[in-house]
Amino acid sequence: MKQKTLNLVLGAVALGLVAVAVLHKKQQDAKVDAERNGPPITTLATAAIDHIALHHNGAPDILLEKQAQHWRLTAPVAADADAVEVDALLRIATSPTRATLDTAAIKRGELGLDPPAATLRLNDTTITVGGLEPLKFTRYLEVDAGGASDHIVLVDDPGDRIFDADYSELVAKNLLPMNADIAAIDLPTLHIKRNASGAWEAEPAATGLGQDELQMFVDRWRQARSIGNGVLPADAAKDDSQAITITLADGGTYHYRIANRDGQLLLDAPALNIRYRFPPTAVETMLQLPKPKAAEKPAEPATPAPAETKP
Repeated sequence: MKQKTLNLVLGAVALGLVAVAVLHKKQQDAKVDAERNGPPITTLATAAIDHIALHHNGAPDILLEKQAQHWRLTAPVAADADAVEVDALLRIATSPTRATLDTAAIKRGELGLDPPAATLRLNDTTITVGGLEPLKFTRYLEVDAGGASDHIVLVDDPGDRIFDADYSELVAKNLLPMNADIAAIDLPTLHIKRNASGAWEAEPAATGLGQDELQMFVDRWRQARSIGNGVLPADAAKDDSQAITITLADGGTYHYRIANRDGQLLLDAPALNIRYRFPPTAVETMLQLPKPKAAEKPAEPATPAPAETKP
């Protein structure tokens, strides 16, 4: 009985020690987080930002504007913007400060701030992008909010691509606007349009295909989304025989050109000076109508069993 009581006491003591250790660990983690995660580099709330400008010496400025809760590129081209890429820029405003530097004791040129890699403007706050601190892979940023709170900070490096002069990834990956009402699709060897009665017609005729299959093909274009964008190569072929035109019900047109269909599908958008990349499956799903389903063979009549013969 005494041994059982002793075991219970020892168990309670062990549980108490574990609880103390866990509490201590949480307190230490909270202290480390508090030391590591300083205040955000700006006082801007991302939801309040409605204008973004990205400047690079020797390159056109990249301008974005929030319109009716959606972001659009307004320069160097006019196009819907990719929400994920824009969000990466917005998050710079709330990046936690890893260290704050004494501006009087530093040489801006040594930090890559003069000349800067890029200049990001969020509403009226300018963030000058500097170089990398090689030991902790943090980046120097100079924050200018137009007041006494201007400062140079170190933040976790968000990556060079975010501040790239290449605007192509900022263009929305979807080829057409959301909920686009397609009236016609003109491909090099296929034309589909909605007739006066609202039915889809294909030329050459889509023998064996019904309206459901044609609608499915049109929907693939309406929902088409690239897996990546790039700047249109300077030597991109201008072969009009590979031209594609999508016409919307409101009369708007979108023009593309097939740059490659051997494996990966590449579509050029000359008006935006970009190239869209699609997976290999898009060659079949976006350039070819679905194959008609094989007609089902009628069931063969059952062969009657031979009549039994009586001896």
